[in-house]
This record gives sequence, C-alpha cells and structure tokens, in this order.
Amino acid sequence: GQYRGGQSLAFHDIGLYKVPHAAPENARKVVGLNHAAFRLRTPEEVDKAAELLKANGVKILKGPLTHKEDDDRYLYFEDPDGNVLELVASTLPNYPDAYLGKERRTE
Repeated sequence: GQYRGGQSLAFHDIGLYKVPHAAPENARKVVGLNHAAFRLRTPEEVDKAAELLKANGVKILKGPLTHKEDDDRYLYFEDPDGNVLELVASTLPNYPDAYLGKERRTE
C-alpha cells in the first residue's frame, strides 16, 4: 500500500505493460494473475456499472450476482487485454461508514 506521513492510504499500484504478443490461450490455467478486484461503495453501484459495461460491449463473465459466502454483490468482466476484473460491494448494513475510522467517514 501507499503511505504518507506514517498513515496507510489503503491502495495499491498495478503496473500494466504493452507486450509484442498476446497471452497464450491457456493463460488462465497457468501461474499468474487470476483477477483484480475493485471495491465499490454500494451494491447499486455494481449493478449500474454492469449496465454501463454491457452498453459499451464489454464482455461480462459473471454477474451481477451476490456471493453466497459473504453476501457481497459482484461482477466479473474482461478488460480489452483479456484480464479478469471484479467489481464488488458489501451488502452489510451501513457499509462502509459503520466500518471506517471517523476520519474517513462521509457523514
């Protein structure tokens, strides 16, 4: 994560590079990145993102649905390079404000 003034800002960098050849057909079955997930504030934002992505011809792999194990709302899709990305949002009551430190709440 990134730190400033001794405080974690709770995000990470991802470096993506253009390479001369496409990934092999079996890329998802060998060692490497499975997917990257990005947390949204509300389940409704996941649903809205799904509509926007579909309207723009993005390949939706799964969702929007709700995970059985944690009730998170999710959507899996492919970026133009075939990487799998997930948008996810908690369905816990008052999330995220009830779970953030006072300094990060939106209220």
